[in-house]
Amino acid sequence: MNKSNFIRQIAIVIGVITLLTIPLVTGCAQKEPAAPAASAVEKPSVVKLYGYGDLSGPVAPVSGPVVAAMSDMAKWYYENKGGIDGVPIEIVARDTEYKLEQAIAAYNAFREEKPKPLIFYTWGSAEIEALKDRFIEDEIVGVMYASNTAAIYPPGYLFMTTPGYTDHFGAFMDWVSDVWSKETGQKVKLGICTWDNAYGRAILVDECRDYAKKKGIEIVAEEVFPITALECSTQMKRITTAGANWVYDNTLGNGPGTVSKALSELGVLASDLKNTKTGMVHRATSPFPGGSSTATTMLAPDVSDGLIMNRALASWNEVDNPGIKVALDIMAKNNRESKMMVSGYLSGLEGMYLACEALNSAVKAVGWDKLDGKAIKDQFEQFRNFDILGLGTYTITPDKHEPTTVRIYQVQGGKIIPITDYMTCPDLRPYKY
Repeated sequence: MNKSNFIRQIAIVIGVITLLTIPLVTGCAQKEPAAPAASAVEKPSVVKLYGYGDLSGPVAPVSGPVVAAMSDMAKWYYENKGGIDGVPIEIVARDTEYKLEQAIAAYNAFREEKPKPLIFYTWGSAEIEALKDRFIEDEIVGVMYASNTAAIYPPGYLFMTTPGYTDHFGAFMDWVSDVWSKETGQKVKLGICTWDNAYGRAILVDECRDYAKKKGIEIVAEEVFPITALECSTQMKRITTAGANWVYDNTLGNGPGTVSKALSELGVLASDLKNTKTGMVHRATSPFPGGSSTATTMLAPDVSDGLIMNRALASWNEVDNPGIKVALDIMAKNNRESKMMVSGYLSGLEGMYLACEALNSAVKAVGWDKLDGKAIKDQFEQFRNFDILGLGTYTITPDKHEPTTVRIYQVQGGKIIPITDYMTCPDLRPYKY
């Protein structure tokens, strides 16, 4: 083979190889392109938050204003802070008439909503205890207006808006032993007269009894009465016979007035803290006693002067407080009647404001596409000395899903007035936790 023929044959072979290769290369080039990255989830038109509780029944005068305040704050937050990343908030509430079976039914109905609910609001001690494991299982955040400590330990998805009833009681015991007892030279002999339900009995636990002993307080009697009762004279006779010089109740609505009236009818109710005459009895109540002044029926004005209470939020009578000014402005813009000026309304503003802040932070942290209960729970656990519009501060940790600071207030001349600075509550969570 001469040189020219050899070169020509080599060229033919190369050409054939090239022709065979071209379809293969073209075939690879014609594969379906990779799917583009999923686009970000669009914002919803509204964020729905769900609430269920006793809007009728014995504690409706307190819980009703809670729901009104939640709705008012949702509107205020959208108008003043842009809502949740620009999205408005809607409150869906259901009355459960202070009945456990209706509360469970409401929870089961709400949890099936689409999209999946992110936050529930609830304010009944019994249903919170009954459903606490469901909140964890369903990964739905629960904002609690009841403060039953047994419901939040071990920490899960429930968060209180105020310290637990046991911690509140402990703060009172700190004050009465460290301040009143020292100033008067009197030993504290404490009678407890409270509701015969999960709410009232929340303080009838060994954690509180043992703390009383630690503080030098003698609990001389423990009595309960039905939530529907309008008098408790029999219980009060036993308490006074036992030698009490203080009576504490864990009730709300008409409860505090019912207890005070029983003492008044016996002629032993003391309104002056310095009155240490033998047989006279002073009064203290739980964090949710009633309204803006003793003019409200819930506080029983004729027997409320001198009443001691703890509060995590400012009183309506603190008219120079910036948070109270905001609250009054919100009430005026929503045409709320003065009867709404109760502790529940302020708690409703607080709970909704906190939820909106946590939701906004969660959206910024994970985006709308990954927004879920876990993301919101994580944000709640990061609140540290958070200012609630001037009404008070809020601190939560992964270990303690309840705030820890209160002030001691007293009813003076028809007004609820602070008589201490903020103080840290003792940690009276159940021993097993």
